[in-house]
Formats: sequence, C-alpha cells, structure tokens
Amino acid sequence: MTTNPETLRKRKYISKETPGQREARLECERERKRRKRTEETSEQRETRLTRMRERRREQISNENLEEREMRLNREKKRKRELRARNKENRQVL
Repeated sequence: MTTNPETLRKRKYISKETPGQREARLECERERKRRKRTEETSEQRETRLTRMRERRREQISNENLEEREMRLNREKKRKRELRARNKENRQVL
C-alpha cells in the first residue's frame, strides 16, 4: 500500500516545525474542531458515532492474530497506565 504524497508532505512539514509553530497549528486545529462540533446537529453526531463504531467493528473482525495481540497489548497498557494515574490522583486527594 502506498502513502498519499500529500500525507507525506504534511508529515515532513510537521516534523520540521518549531514549537511555536506547532502550538499555533494545534490551537487552530482545536478551534476548527470545536466550531465544527458546535455546528453539528444531534442527528449528524449520531450518524458520525455510528459510522465510527461500525468502522471499528470491521477493523476488529478483519484483523489477523498478530494484529489482534498487538491491539490487546496496547489496550492493556493503556488501561494499566490509566489505573495507575487514577490511583495517584486518589492518593493526592
């Protein structure tokens, strides 16, 4: 599978940006997403979420054993880190 040249161009640009440029880009992206979500109707939101769930289900059903193990390991690691973070927060309070 080949990667889209536009994607490669964006990756190269992002890898060479300064911290200031990165912050400005992320702020702009956050604002764009925030605006887009506020303009989204509940029907559009449900459609988007349904599509995302369906896509995720398809990905999981089409994965091979190696991909499945990698996904499960990632999920276990993420949950472990989340539990540790929550435990830390509870001890601080």
